[in-house]
Amino acid sequence: MKMRFLYKKINVALFCIIFVLCVPIAKASPKQVIIIRHAEQLIQSCHAGHFLAPQGIMRSLAFAHYYLNKFHSPDYIIATNPMGPKKLSSMRELQTIAPLANELAARHPTIGVNIVANYHDKEEKQLTRDLLSKKTYADKIILICWHHAKIPELLTGLGVDVAHIRFDENSYDTVYVVDYDKNGTAQLDVLYQQYPVSFDGTWGQLYDKML
Repeated sequence: MKMRFLYKKINVALFCIIFVLCVPIAKASPKQVIIIRHAEQLIQSCHAGHFLAPQGIMRSLAFAHYYLNKFHSPDYIIATNPMGPKKLSSMRELQTIAPLANELAARHPTIGVNIVANYHDKEEKQLTRDLLSKKTYADKIILICWHHAKIPELLTGLGVDVAHIRFDENSYDTVYVVDYDKNGTAQLDVLYQQYPVSFDGTWGQLYDKML
């Protein structure tokens, strides 16, 4: 009798082990990741500056309006860390998402806006690893503003095949939308020319325009 009971316990234990091994485990992936590049940068001495140009400011405002009418509120907004190891790197990404963050904060004062700026440029692999593994981001909507040259690497790290995607370095209003199914499989939708800006003037002209 004792032996029969022991065999039953062993069989139940084996069944449980086989069940756990055979049932696929859902990945802790986000629900949706939306990626944009920073808006137009201010050119200083023939080099890209740390801040947005007047046209870039107008682009950031256009993006805020576009996003609020197109997508659900993001659970997290991620932008590159503006500080490099020894000096200022770029404020362009934070400036680009600032109008949207301000509007979200005004609409949801009790919730606030989660802005993550812990990742530096060239830390794309770490960022995508965290997005696909940390429970913090599981089933969340994530908005990323990054350097355009690193967007292919971000998409690859998020599980997207970028071999046939057209990347235009002169486009400032392309939106990359990555959706995940229940198994963590990524599906990409590339949206071109989403928030165009015709203004390309000076700071004085921008000031007059915004009065």
